[in-house]
Amino acid sequence: MQQNTSTVLILAVAIVVIAMGAWLAWRLQRRRTLARKYGTEYERLAGKGNADRAVKELEERERRVSSFHLRELTPSQREAHATRWNRIQAAFVDEPARAAQEAHALLTDVMRDRGYPDADLDQRQRDLSVSYPDLIEPYREACAIAARRGGAAAATTEDLRRATIVYRSLIDALLADRKGRPSRTRQEVA
Repeated sequence: MQQNTSTVLILAVAIVVIAMGAWLAWRLQRRRTLARKYGTEYERLAGKGNADRAVKELEERERRVSSFHLRELTPSQREAHATRWNRIQAAFVDEPARAAQEAHALLTDVMRDRGYPDADLDQRQRDLSVSYPDLIEPYREACAIAARRGGAAAATTEDLRRATIVYRSLIDALLADRKGRPSRTRQEVA
């Protein structure tokens, strides 16, 4: 009887150890998967505290975005946004600061048409990071540049050009159809 109890106890401990090992391996694999997918965004979040916090934050973002009713744009919406982009690009030569601000506004409008909810800038950045993780850090920088006004901190024309190119990249990504075909905004900013 005592031998049976010892055997059962050893088996129970072995099962717990195996289950814990499997759980730890799964967590490590999930962390690696998120680190690969989100790159610098994962590193930024993990650098603020720890990797578990980064995983929790990114999984929450994925849950939030999966609840959206994201949709493909109609051809007429895609064309209207591409035409608006072309006007913004043409205006860049004479008024680069205004063009960068209008590019930011266009991005917000395209997001809304795609089904992203209205949100503050930080939330929009978190939402976009789920589908466009490679563009989020440049997007943050572009937003900071476009927000600079006058004085010593005023953005240079080159800064505004870089910001506008980032907006164009995100707009193109959002305007692309499901097959990944780009919109017609691929002309270079002056």
